[in-house]
Amino acid sequence: MRSHSYPLVYIATSPIIRLPTLERLGDVSYGTYLYGWPAEQVVNHALGPSSTWWAVFALSLPTAWLLGWLSWHLLEKRALRLKRISLRQRQPVSA
Repeated sequence: MRSHSYPLVYIATSPIIRLPTLERLGDVSYGTYLYGWPAEQVVNHALGPSSTWWAVFALSLPTAWLLGWLSWHLLEKRALRLKRISLRQRQPVSA
């Protein structure tokens, strides 16, 4: 039995091969995770009963990624900034 994951593991862990980072786009992973299933369901419903898995995937992945990007820039990043401000302003309670 051959494993097709070996090349992927090699590329991901290789000190020689440097993949580009997507840090400048923001941390879209959590938002993509959150909106992935709803995006898939909306696309599946919109395409109808004759939809194929690859068509649903091809349309719902960019949709979920876009929603994740919007979520990061409009909600999550701002909430984390407020959390940091709140933690800095907190005064220790003296007994």
